[in-house]
Amino acid sequence: MSHHVFLLISGILRRATAAPPPHKYPRPSLPLPPHPTTPHLTSPHLSSPHLPSPLLSSLSVPPTSLESYHPPLASIRPLPFAVRSASNSIKFAGYSF
Repeated sequence: MSHHVFLLISGILRRATAAPPPHKYPRPSLPLPPHPTTPHLTSPHLSSPHLPSPLLSSLSVPPTSLESYHPPLASIRPLPFAVRSASNSIKFAGYSF
């Protein structure tokens, strides 16, 4: 009986330490195709040479104008993750439950 237990334990250990089988679908070594959102910037039907594309003109925003969309960091106060208020409702990420 102890011989069967030994074979069972050694088989489990052998299976646990064996190399994993090769994956059924190996990763292709070809480079990935370009992201589907990149070709529309240079496609001829969106950006004609006569009229500037509104998408391209909206992308050329100077970086200093981004500061007007965000408050300065001094005015942002970190809130606790979940707060139990006096009315016994849990406020979580701005929502009360």
